[in-house]
Amino acid sequence: MAGLTQATCVPCRGGVPTLTDEEIAELLPEVPDWQAVEVDGVRRLRREFRFKDFRTALDFAVRVG
Repeated sequence: MAGLTQATCVPCRGGVPTLTDEEIAELLPEVPDWQAVEVDGVRRLRREFRFKDFRTALDFAVRVG
């Protein structure tokens, strides 16, 4: 399996298999600070960002958006 940095993001379509627990365990170290979590029975990646103040958080949101 290619590393995540070489992968191309493709929108999910119906019928696409999800990653196995083994694949997740292999790839997760490539994305520091992210966690594999389950929400409503669906595995997904999550990362929490913390900021010193509202302005810094807003600047981050503008850059991301």
